[in-house]
Amino acid sequence: MHRRALLALSGTALTALAGCSRTREYKAGGTTPEAASDQPSPQGASDQTDEATSKPVVTGPDGGACPSNQRTPSQYPDVPPTLSEERVVEFVKQFERVKVIDQYARDRSNLTIRVTVESVTQTDDGWLIQLGGGFSQRGCSDGNTYVSDGVISAAYFVNETGVYREDAFLKTAVAPRENGTRVA
Repeated sequence: MHRRALLALSGTALTALAGCSRTREYKAGGTTPEAASDQPSPQGASDQTDEATSKPVVTGPDGGACPSNQRTPSQYPDVPPTLSEERVVEFVKQFERVKVIDQYARDRSNLTIRVTVESVTQTDDGWLIQLGGGFSQRGCSDGNTYVSDGVISAAYFVNETGVYREDAFLKTAVAPRENGTRVA
């Protein structure tokens, strides 16, 4: 329980700090960034800029366009024909990884994913698996780069008749078979 609370707190802190980086403006004709400032212009300098100096200098491939990695839809793993704890755990880790990729990876992004197994409980009729972890995404949009982070917190119930998934973020109790979505 403490691990989930710490994970939730960490995710909230990362989200809150995501926008705290310093804004940079690039001067036309050069690549040296100058820190953006709300201070008035020095005496004698004009507050007005012409179109050529107000645009950032873009230094990407193809004249500044974002690189494009055309991504084909991910293949979800098949449910193991014979269920064992090891096979079920590996299956849900792979399934969650593909789900995160499909949900967050755009054509122009770089995604790093870490999926961890928080707990595995064998029940009378299947397995309940709690996953945690996180991901970081880098990409660009309209010539601007970005970095974003996210938290993975999911619960799975797996047996011979189906696979159920429930988002477990900030939940104290999970019941994927009753409250989740059947995914396989």
